[in-house]
Amino acid sequence: MRGQILQTASLTANILPSITREFTLKAARNVGLDIVEQSFTVEQAASADELLIASTTQDTVPVVKFDNKPIGDGKPGKYAKLIAEEFRLFTV
Repeated sequence: MRGQILQTASLTANILPSITREFTLKAARNVGLDIVEQSFTVEQAASADELLIASTTQDTVPVVKFDNKPIGDGKPGKYAKLIAEEFRLFTV
């Protein structure tokens, strides 16, 4: 995430379509984020304001370190927390 934009690889980039991905994107929209589906580089990921992983077994997981460097302040970010809370509403 950078600012109020969540960037994710598109489904044409070997990303599996899943309910988890759909819920994550819906949750992101519900908390006010814009979604951009396009490829990104490792360098772009490393310099993001926030990172999260969508996982079938873990729902959404904030990433606080990438390549041994902190993401943001090294703690789960505002939007990662909001997305996780919103995601839980879909699964309760």
